[in-house]
Amino acid sequence: MNQMHRVITDRLQGKRFLLVLDDVWDGSCWMSLQVPLKCAAPGSKIIVTTRSSKVAKMMALKIHQLGFLSDTNCWFVCQDAALRGRDPSIIDGSLISIGQSIAARCKGLPLAANAAGNVLSSAIDRNHWEPVEQSYLWDSDVVGQILPALLVSYNSLEKHLKRCFSYCSLFPKEYMFRKNKLVRLWLAQGFVEADKERQPEDIASKYFDDLVEKFFFQRSPYHQESFACYKDYTNSSSNRYIMHNLYHELADYVSAKEYSRIENSTLSNVDEGARHLSLAPSEVQCNEVIQFYPLHNQYSKEYHIPRLRTLLVVQKDDPKNDENTLNINFPSCLFKLFGSLRALDLSNTNVEQLPHSVGELIHLRYLSLENTNIKYLPESISALFKLHSMNLKCCNCLSELPQGIKFLTNLRHLELPSMYDWNVYMPSGIGELANLQTMNTIKVGNDSGSCSMDDLVHLNKLRGQLYISGIENIRSAQITSEPSIKGKGELHKLTLHWSCSDSMFPDDASYVLDSLQPHPDLKELTIKGFSGIIFPLWLGSQYMFNLSVLELKDCENCEELPSLGQLPCLKHLLISSLTCLKHVGRMFYGYEKTSCDGHRSSTSRAFPKLVTLKFMNMNSWEQWDEVEATDFPFLHHLTIKTWIFLRCAERILECYCNIGAYTEIGLRGSDVQLSEVESDKGVSFHAVQYEDVGFAVVSVFVAAASSTVIDVTPQAIFGNSG
Repeated sequence: MNQMHRVITDRLQGKRFLLVLDDVWDGSCWMSLQVPLKCAAPGSKIIVTTRSSKVAKMMALKIHQLGFLSDTNCWFVCQDAALRGRDPSIIDGSLISIGQSIAARCKGLPLAANAAGNVLSSAIDRNHWEPVEQSYLWDSDVVGQILPALLVSYNSLEKHLKRCFSYCSLFPKEYMFRKNKLVRLWLAQGFVEADKERQPEDIASKYFDDLVEKFFFQRSPYHQESFACYKDYTNSSSNRYIMHNLYHELADYVSAKEYSRIENSTLSNVDEGARHLSLAPSEVQCNEVIQFYPLHNQYSKEYHIPRLRTLLVVQKDDPKNDENTLNINFPSCLFKLFGSLRALDLSNTNVEQLPHSVGELIHLRYLSLENTNIKYLPESISALFKLHSMNLKCCNCLSELPQGIKFLTNLRHLELPSMYDWNVYMPSGIGELANLQTMNTIKVGNDSGSCSMDDLVHLNKLRGQLYISGIENIRSAQITSEPSIKGKGELHKLTLHWSCSDSMFPDDASYVLDSLQPHPDLKELTIKGFSGIIFPLWLGSQYMFNLSVLELKDCENCEELPSLGQLPCLKHLLISSLTCLKHVGRMFYGYEKTSCDGHRSSTSRAFPKLVTLKFMNMNSWEQWDEVEATDFPFLHHLTIKTWIFLRCAERILECYCNIGAYTEIGLRGSDVQLSEVESDKGVSFHAVQYEDVGFAVVSVFVAAASSTVIDVTPQAIFGNSG
């Protein structure tokens, strides 16, 4: 934070600014943020928008409370939502009259006007708008605090969307919804209508998108997850969503009969007719032990709750440390009470083991133990033949998967801990789970009873990302003619990791990597710990025409880079810890045709789409061949953080000033002396010595694009990654 403060201070020192902080919910960082802002010139302004009076009082000297909209402005909001970018002329005079009548019933509330307009957007005609205007729900006395416009909006939903929305009442207000999780819970309950042409997950995902489009969900601005450090490539299915409190109250209202959310620490006095139950303790009660018993009715008879289909333990936010883990206490016979259970979620609790009786939940389709201290899974879990989703993410104490996991042939999603944090034994037989769509990681073992690459051959439904570790355990003689990865066209991200590169000869490593050629639709590829000397030809060929992100890490024996310059979609390239590499030559650019004087054809150019290029820890690097003026046409950010021999550092800078990118170069050494360089394009740089860290940071700008050079510390530029 101190480094960031320094950057902000340097930028704002003595200057006036206007800062807009939009839709603020949490003011806890406000005091820290103010520190670097105080250096600005008088007249600077900060505008904060928030729906929280607590945040407003904490942050603002002057509070402007927005009033209600006029009926006219309500109609403008309503009309805009109804049109969705279409030509306003399609709304004739009679429709305008109906729309204005509907807008007047929104009582000046923008959210209500937006919801009403969304209902009207389905069809711009009188036959659709008049029933909305005449709905009895506008004047209903039973709605209580629920906005009539929201109830009208809910009433317009199709039946399957109503069920999916009602299910959300199991989660507390201000909960961050994960799309994948909700989709799989809906699937477990049978809310998804069958379709021969599409996967159930795709249909349920469309349900979710429909609810977002109709404003029942909003994308959270605080949880935009992206791959690596590349902001323009986002896994939308992992994004978080929030639900406005008024929509949440609507969910509570429409789901009251079958859904129950308990917000204290005792699971008791539950209606025997409940079908869906969640335990969502408040922040105050999170430190208490949550009791799953006694479960008794008024006659002190034990409940069996025969119709219960969902049991969730829910926290508002994902825990960031052990202190936020919920402590639960339940009897070993608990699962015998819930014979019809389809979804069980004990995530973020102190659970260390499941009783053998979990195998009696024969209808269970969804099981989540994410972020628990579970040490092993009982073999009885192999009796859960209907299970389609099992979440074991962040279960870093889990030492092995049960041998019987291969019998869970309906399993579609198996989420495992990250291989960075997890050392686990994976048994053979995973390959029999032919319906698997999600398996984020697999570890190849070194004995006959452990998982092997043969287990991957028939898993051609895998989607998303896959991390393969233990590749050093693959032997050349074990490689079959059937491709283990090439047929998996739904994978978008693949990591190949040699956990112990010294255990494989370079020639064997090269042969193995050549056999691991992925599908041409792959978007991201990381190769880590490869012990071969050269990379396979498929990596640099236009066969990988969809590859957007490539990372080559810890390939310590490699003596030359693959030919990557002609990959048509490559946007981000990271090359790290190739410690034997001395020369980055013209082969790197992928030049196919050269003239007699050694220059390549004028019709080709290297790295036509590359935006980010980073070199890290290239400790033997001595030479980098010059590029042509037409190469790297879109390069925005060039980073070098390495031990570079100083005799070539200045030459590198002279050559790469011509790229025209914003360039940051970190040179380790005690005495770094670099003279100022200016290219024919007016690009200049200067070096700054930071004695405390022994780095020189060189910032290069195109003069036309920026008249200033910003000097920041190496940590701010490079972080701690290697």
